[in-house]
Amino acid sequence: MDSSSSKSVEHIIPESLGNKDIILNPGIVCDKCNNYLSREVEKPFLGHPSVRLLRSEKGLISKKGRHPLISVRLGGELAEVRLIPEKK
Repeated sequence: MDSSSSKSVEHIIPESLGNKDIILNPGIVCDKCNNYLSREVEKPFLGHPSVRLLRSEKGLISKKGRHPLISVRLGGELAEVRLIPEKK
């Protein structure tokens, strides 16, 4: 697919895993493929409970600046919470 007019930047490692700098220049991956990879590969991977827990433990936030939700059992009930590390 021709990607010469693509505008999106492909992060080789997702931003939600702490990568801000390792990217491919625009035009390397077409926008359609970049969106597909984000939606069908990265989103399910980043949403997996073990990856969310790892991101929470490492304090890795999303592009929108949010800490990941993690599942915890509180009084027998399953709940989704955000663990926000204390500022030092």
